[in-house]
Amino acid sequence: MKYILSILAVLSISIELASASPTNEALRFVETMKLGNNVKALSFSAAQRTNTFAIMKSNIGAIKAKEALTKELKKSIAKHQRQWNHNLAQAYFEHFTPEELNSISQEKKNSPYAKKFIANQRKVGASMQKSSKGLLEEIVTEAMKNAYTNTLQ
Repeated sequence: MKYILSILAVLSISIELASASPTNEALRFVETMKLGNNVKALSFSAAQRTNTFAIMKSNIGAIKAKEALTKELKKSIAKHQRQWNHNLAQAYFEHFTPEELNSISQEKKNSPYAKKFIANQRKVGASMQKSSKGLLEEIVTEAMKNAYTNTLQ
């Protein structure tokens, strides 16, 4: 019995340490600051530039095409948001320490790292683009396929 309790204690400590890992701190930062919400605008912008969207507009009109796209993007984003947030957390973790992210999250503009946060947005964006280009394509492709299919019915 003591052996089982010892194993459970070790597992509990391991789980606690894993949940407080630097990458989890970065993920908590991204989610608290709602930084992953940019996937909506990025995916909508990318989808509107596709030939499929142009065909949809031609077939059903711009308003209905946008409505169909928005509906399907919501579904696709909901399915992939966690991965998007994880990738974004990784991008921030490349340029900030957990302490810096925590300070920015809690103190916002008053954080001593606020200027660093602003100054590093291009670097974070480049890291994010590198790691998430395929994911963005997947989100848009999935949404466009479903929106187009649904408009044919």
